[in-house]
Amino acid sequence: MLDNAVVDPRAAEIRAIWEEVLEISPIALDDDIFDLGAHSLTITQIIARMRKRLGVEVNIEDFFDNPTIRGVLEVLK
Repeated sequence: MLDNAVVDPRAAEIRAIWEEVLEISPIALDDDIFDLGAHSLTITQIIARMRKRLGVEVNIEDFFDNPTIRGVLEVLK
């Protein structure tokens, strides 16, 4: 099955950020960030990196409502 991160550069960058912060690889588009061990501090780090590298604003609440890369991409639309 084709992973959307292959064709969506934002998905690939978000995945790279999650993998860096969580020190886990690979992370799939539908992996739940909290099941991977994330907590408020790691989410804050991810938000800061997304702001710096992608120029996007995501709230911590968005991660609770959409805890996957695919969910975060939906928030960014």
